[in-house]
Amino acid sequence: MDKLARTGILRIANLGLLAILLLAGIAGYARWDTAGAAETGHRSRVKAQRRGPRVPVIPDGLIAGFEDGEMSATFGAGWHIATDSSAGGASVAEVTVVEDGAADSSLSLRVVGTLTPRPGEPSWAGPVFSPGRRQFARANLSAYEGISFWLRGDGAQVAVGLFSLNLQDAPSRLLLPTTDAWTEHRVAFSDFDMVEADGINAISFSGAEPGDFEYQIDELRIW
Repeated sequence: MDKLARTGILRIANLGLLAILLLAGIAGYARWDTAGAAETGHRSRVKAQRRGPRVPVIPDGLIAGFEDGEMSATFGAGWHIATDSSAGGASVAEVTVVEDGAADSSLSLRVVGTLTPRPGEPSWAGPVFSPGRRQFARANLSAYEGISFWLRGDGAQVAVGLFSLNLQDAPSRLLLPTTDAWTEHRVAFSDFDMVEADGINAISFSGAEPGDFEYQIDELRIW
């Protein structure tokens, strides 16, 4: 076989090897791209599942004003009392709708109870509002920026908490002072550490200092 023929054969072999490598690369990229798309789709589905049902626009943002004489709410699963007794604690709380509302309202929610310390563990007792369809079911409040409410009390601090799906079972809390005069508080969701507004499970109020507590809440709104 002369030199020219051998050169031609080598060129054909090299071209064939190049074609094989090119096809293998295309197949590998296709597999990588398909896997990447699947992973992206999975992340999108997980994120969508983490979001709660979107809460519709609420006229004037009112969640609870208690003017009907009941511990009621304009949407969601409503209110319930939560204490650390569910975790072996001894804290207690009771609520009643009473006269003496904030601003121009006539009634408000009065909360009385006792916060019993638990060494190394949190203590809580007070009313909890669930914006979802069931107690602690997540709700998408991302169309809003925060909550507002009026508060008065016996001088002790009140803990306001937000539960969201990414926080598991522990709320992010803010400690607010009280006086015997009504004070309006306007807090943004971003004021709470790590809260995701598209998956909020509950808004809670609790005594924050050991011992007896008494406070009133009125005109809870989202804004």
